[in-house]
Amino acid sequence: MSKKKVVLIFVLGILVGALAGFKLGIEYNLKKINNAVLVQEESKATIAKSKVNEQMTKLSSLINNDDNRLFELVNKDNILESSYIPSDLVYPKVNCVISGKDNRNLMRRTAASALEEMFNAAKKDNVQLYLNSAFRAYLTQKAVYQAGEQNSTTTGDYIARPGESEHQTGLAVDICSKSANYKLDENFGNTKEGKWLLANAYKYGFILRYPKDKESITGYNYEAWHYRYVGTELAKYLNDNKLTLDEVYNQIKLTKK
Repeated sequence: MSKKKVVLIFVLGILVGALAGFKLGIEYNLKKINNAVLVQEESKATIAKSKVNEQMTKLSSLINNDDNRLFELVNKDNILESSYIPSDLVYPKVNCVISGKDNRNLMRRTAASALEEMFNAAKKDNVQLYLNSAFRAYLTQKAVYQAGEQNSTTTGDYIARPGESEHQTGLAVDICSKSANYKLDENFGNTKEGKWLLANAYKYGFILRYPKDKESITGYNYEAWHYRYVGTELAKYLNDNKLTLDEVYNQIKLTKK
């Protein structure tokens, strides 16, 4: 074999070895990178899970220590006693469809203050909101339900039975607008006022209590006008996670009787 062929084979051997080493180096580095990414993703997932657990622990404590009944779940399965009337009812200083000192304008003090703040914020955005009705005592709700029964076959889907209505808590409000002719119907959700509420209510502690596509969970049809005060912390959590009050009650460990 000639000297040139020997040199050529030697050079080719070096090149093949170098390429093999280069490939192994790339594979090693890629493996390191992939492992680093995997560790980072697992770390992020662990942190995220920890934050969720921490948040749920806080919400569980909030609800289980709710001595003021601000976060109480009221629905067809959780019924208020007929004698229950909140002791801190006041008249919020907002635009009302029903003028004067009508009991239907009453709200619990904390919720009333939050409603005033929300209505004032809406006004700054050139959005004019009106309070249609708030508090209803057990007997008032009974009369509303009976009147609805005479005019509708779906009363239980829209009008709560006495004891099952959030209005008795003094924390629920029906909100309307002039643009919707002060009516309480789904069209309110398509108005400027309805859209503003949906986007901003949580900032003031209110949630849309009966949203679309949650009928099987809440037990009621979509009500664009019905908002419930639950405080800013819980309202933000529900808004961020697209949950209803019913769902968060199912998530937490409920110890309060």
